[in-house]
Amino acid sequence: MAGNDVPSAATFLLTRNAALDLRRIHTRSRREWGEDVADQYLADLYVVMGVAAANPEKGRLRQYRSAPPHQSH
Repeated sequence: MAGNDVPSAATFLLTRNAALDLRRIHTRSRREWGEDVADQYLADLYVVMGVAAANPEKGRLRQYRSAPPHQSH
């Protein structure tokens, strides 16, 4: 890497629901704070997701739990 080069973010995939959530976040942010802020917020989210994809070891391993017991109602 030379000079001011920024390392490229890792590739990641979003589920359809995650993509729809991001669209909703952008829509609400645009309504509340304007287009520029909404665009920057979404861009920042993508940067963070790229960093997480490139460095998965930095996150905590989720301990899977069994389903909670069902109770009768």
